[in-house]
Amino acid sequence: MTSDPPNPFVSALEAKLRSLGVESMAGLAKLGGMEHGRRLKVLDWIAGMAFSAQHIGNITLGRQALSLVPLEVLTECWEEMAAPFLATHDEWEYRRMAEFLEMHAVSLLPQHLQICAGHADTDIREIATE
Repeated sequence: MTSDPPNPFVSALEAKLRSLGVESMAGLAKLGGMEHGRRLKVLDWIAGMAFSAQHIGNITLGRQALSLVPLEVLTECWEEMAAPFLATHDEWEYRRMAEFLEMHAVSLLPQHLQICAGHADTDIREIATE
């Protein structure tokens, strides 16, 4: 019996996590014990996969990784973590953020939808009403 080859997206994510001081994806559940600056670096990198990546494999893996982070850590770090993605004014990044929040951090969704509703771009404003 042969085993499936390792997923290159998972391998790359786990290597990056190790370089940032997180032993594995399961270690994301312990992110609250990490110093704030290091924690934010980890979250920024994972959020980049979840919100900015172009390949669905990276987007899905980024969302899975973010979903392992305790809600209190996401809540504490959300504004700092989200700011670079909001600054792009890219509809797809706003949309991916809303999708993630709806599935994994619904308490943060109203704030994001309020930002969408007040945006100058009509496509981003639509996110608030979908």
